[in-house]
Amino acid sequence: MRKIKYSWLSLLVTFALSQSAFAQTIDKPEACPSIDAIKAIGVNDAGDSMLGWLAHNINHYNTKDKWLFGTLVSATNKEDAIKEGNENIKQFSGVEGPEKIPDNTDNTWACIYTSSDPNIFGLTITPVPPNNWIAQFSRFKK
Repeated sequence: MRKIKYSWLSLLVTFALSQSAFAQTIDKPEACPSIDAIKAIGVNDAGDSMLGWLAHNINHYNTKDKWLFGTLVSATNKEDAIKEGNENIKQFSGVEGPEKIPDNTDNTWACIYTSSDPNIFGLTITPVPPNNWIAQFSRFKK
């Protein structure tokens, strides 16, 4: 499952880093957003991609940095993706990071959120990609 997590992470980050507006550089964050902060805020949007629906939100999550949070879900529409994303969040029990995205000179950082179910995981990245990132990411549909 770890391979699938990193495949998803690689796809999302590769796309995000390809955006020319995504040129902000930041130092390593002091810490990842806490699981409690992610759970308290939840997800409020979703987009479809070749890997399935990505339920997501953008927030500071009680940190000084702004983060994009996402969790991959198996929904068939936006409304269900948001509901499933919020259910996924309830199962998170661990967090890894922050880790610098490999081969990235712009200092993009990621945290992975894990659960006892290897199919349920989430990701935060900072700095946040440009406003149209999900629309662009969604063009990579199944």
